[in-house]
Amino acid sequence: MLFMYSVATTVRGICVLAAIAPLAVICGCRKPAPPQREQAAGDTRPSQRDVESAPSLFGEIRRTLTGRMVKELRDTDKWRRISLAGLRAAGEACEMNLADPATHMRAGDKALACGQTDLAIDCFTRATALAPKNADMHRGLAVALVASAARQGSGIEAEKLYRQAAAVYRAILAISAGDETARFNLGLALMRSRSPTEADGAFRPLLKSRKFGIEAAFNLAVVLASQGKLKQAAEQLRRLIRTNRTMGPADLAAAHTRLGEVLNDLDDTAGALKAYTEAAKLTPKDVAAWLNLAVSARAHGSYGYAVTATRKAAELSPFNAEIHLRLGNLLLELHRATGQDRFLLEAVAAWRDSVKIDPSQTALRRRVEVYERRSPETQPGATDQHPTANKKLPITK
Repeated sequence: MLFMYSVATTVRGICVLAAIAPLAVICGCRKPAPPQREQAAGDTRPSQRDVESAPSLFGEIRRTLTGRMVKELRDTDKWRRISLAGLRAAGEACEMNLADPATHMRAGDKALACGQTDLAIDCFTRATALAPKNADMHRGLAVALVASAARQGSGIEAEKLYRQAAAVYRAILAISAGDETARFNLGLALMRSRSPTEADGAFRPLLKSRKFGIEAAFNLAVVLASQGKLKQAAEQLRRLIRTNRTMGPADLAAAHTRLGEVLNDLDDTAGALKAYTEAAKLTPKDVAAWLNLAVSARAHGSYGYAVTATRKAAELSPFNAEIHLRLGNLLLELHRATGQDRFLLEAVAAWRDSVKIDPSQTALRRRVEVYERRSPETQPGATDQHPTANKKLPITK
């Protein structure tokens, strides 16, 4: 699903996804912050007719490689090495005309399309050096840097690449101060490079933007929460939910979910329960939404509500052993709170379902045997529970 937004950048007709992992302030058994949605937003570098009509540097290389492939078809690994060597040669062909930035840009596009981000960065860097006032060249370099960072996943190296991308987006804004796409991408790069204060400054000017207003407001709330400014983050999300009428159910549900997380961190369990309830209503087929609601209800002391929500999650995902395990644990808590034996019988049934799905749960199997042969008056205490009885269930989409 959604929600943290980012931008899908198309390079000369080839979509390169600026995959950016979400910032999350995870509380309890909440759904991790939804991945940033890559939204096409005009970061596409415009095609240039003079570049397109110029003779391709790769034509001769392609014909040569095709001839080699005929001879090497039986050796797939060798053909792969030949292909990569040809791509490297394509990058080196830029040296044929060092004064023409378009030559380097075409080579960068080709390398990026083939997943060779290091070569693309090298080509676009040369292009920007030759044409420092050409925003199009800088966009190509930014795309290559973000693509390379995304391949790194997370860690110091990825953060360095995002910082470099942020510097390139600043260069674009120096050329074209009104470029909202560059400003939005700057904010995302700063988030990924763990620079929340600077990201805050990048997103705020976009709050009234028709194109990026919703995305900027949501990401700003994420930035505020990551800085520990929870009350400001909650107010930002409430304002977003209250004032925007253009968000679809999934986006609105994501905003409620994020609000629930922030309110949980503020120890406002009643507010969090309300927010998670709205999210589940908006996306009734989302398993994670019901699990979030169950955890929030349990934290608020509403065990019956928690059981109902977990049952709904189990109906939507009947072959998830851990959901059945969690349902059984909640039913056991409800039995102890009310003294009603039917909840214990339902708990044992839920545990049995979990064991059927995942027979490797030997401790849970023993627990089922114990509870089946003991009367309600001699039930073991809370310490006899399965080691994962109160473990927070990780939620993934």
